Amino acid sequence: MEELLEKLLRSGPVYIFGSRGKLLEVLAMLRRLGIGVPIILQQRTYHLAQVGQKYGMNSPPYLSPTSKEGRMAKSNTHIALYHTGAKTYIRGEGYRITLSGWEVIHPWRQTSERDFILALSDHSDFEELLEYVERCSPQLVITDNYRARNGQTLASQIRGNLRIEARAMP
Repeated sequence: MEELLEKLLRSGPVYIFGSRGKLLEVLAMLRRLGIGVPIILQQRTYHLAQVGQKYGMNSPPYLSPTSKEGRMAKSNTHIALYHTGAKTYIRGEGYRITLSGWEVIHPWRQTSERDFILALSDHSDFEELLEYVERCSPQLVITDNYRARNGQTLASQIRGNLRIEARAMP
């Protein structure tokens, strides 16, 4: 993502489209990358980011699109995060990046002159699942063993590493 953003930001604004959860994840990534342009969040994502910050989410400064600063930032190079549903409404100059959990061959690829797909999974990895279970402190975890048959492995790791009762079903 860093490589792609650095390349695109040299030529203008970048619009990133995804589910709101993925957008919040990207927002945290932008902080780690130290991106130095204004970041504008679609209003609903802006409110979710405020809730996330209240509970410890570490994000870079961001702007509401309706604020004076947000409106001013739109006339310069910036990054704007929008829900996927807004993609058809964003036109004009700039580049569009769509987040996709289905892009498995390349980290990112160009689909037209100004459009890109960036691989970003919609699912937690194994370590993130264990962290989630640990943070929740449940008495019992039931893992899904139906589709890929990895539920037994996850349940075993939860029992062994976290000392929490876990069962794979069915």
